[in-house]
Amino acid sequence: MFEVKLSRQAARYYSKAPKNIAKLLKTCFEKLNKNPFIISEPLKGPLRGKWKTRVGNLRIIFIVDFEYLLVKVAFIGPRGDIYK
Repeated sequence: MFEVKLSRQAARYYSKAPKNIAKLLKTCFEKLNKNPFIISEPLKGPLRGKWKTRVGNLRIIFIVDFEYLLVKVAFIGPRGDIYK
């Protein structure tokens, strides 16, 4: 199992999210904890090496550290803003 850690930006977004969105994000984090590759896709281009997954209209960008079995959630945000 992987440990899921949130960046400062991701933690701020999660803490300010409405309850229904926060519940969806929590479910997603639990899935990432079990196996981050089932519900995600690798990113290409300048974000190569990172992974993405969707939660409704939101995107979660994360990095997988195999050495420490860690999923580092870097960003959470709407699709239009997350890749800028």
